[in-house]
Amino acid sequence: MAVEEKSNEITAIPELLELLSLKGAIVTIDVMGMQKAIVAHIREQKADFLIGLKENQPTLAADMGHLLDEGCHTNFADLMTDVHSTTETAHGGTEQRDVRVIEIPKQSPHRQTWQDLRTLAVVLKRIERDGLASFETRFYLSSLPPDAKLLSRVIRSHWGIENSLHWSMDVTFREDAHRLLNRHGVQSLSAIRRLAVSILRRDTASKIGAKNKRFKAALNPDYILNILQNLQR
Repeated sequence: MAVEEKSNEITAIPELLELLSLKGAIVTIDVMGMQKAIVAHIREQKADFLIGLKENQPTLAADMGHLLDEGCHTNFADLMTDVHSTTETAHGGTEQRDVRVIEIPKQSPHRQTWQDLRTLAVVLKRIERDGLASFETRFYLSSLPPDAKLLSRVIRSHWGIENSLHWSMDVTFREDAHRLLNRHGVQSLSAIRRLAVSILRRDTASKIGAKNKRFKAALNPDYILNILQNLQR
């Protein structure tokens, strides 16, 4: 859903949520979605949420940082917590991810003001490549129980959208380089590009990327017709 002129994502997200059947789903949103009204809207539709947390909510972010510091100081003696760690090697580097999930104490005022807020998830990522190490820490808040393996999977799925869809739009269709100014034209082309990527991904036999599949379809009409026929089966 396109953001209206002189508006922002905060007003567009609730309108998008209204169009979706969310019962039983887990809704993940970037830090922009950390708004009381959005959280309440998700819970009213009987869905869970996991939303990024940064300084756009300064008091909340500071208090969650304090909760983590306090837990580290006491070895989480008075907190319900869970940890899940993974190590992966790819692209010439090693990535270690530690996800610690803390159940926010029931006496926390934030559990009263944020509907059904339950857990804080802290992701510490360490990437080592060519003998150099870099670190990254991310905070998330969720209505889900303190299950680190579950929340780790949800967080990875969220970033999978960024890595697969958005990256494909930029690399395969060079979407970021387009300079179309007509608002309706932008929306229409965006929908067509996403439809095209979805169709090309239905071809699992060709072990080539979406960009090469697009080129193959341009050279060979029978190739794309075969994919379209398979969609009807």
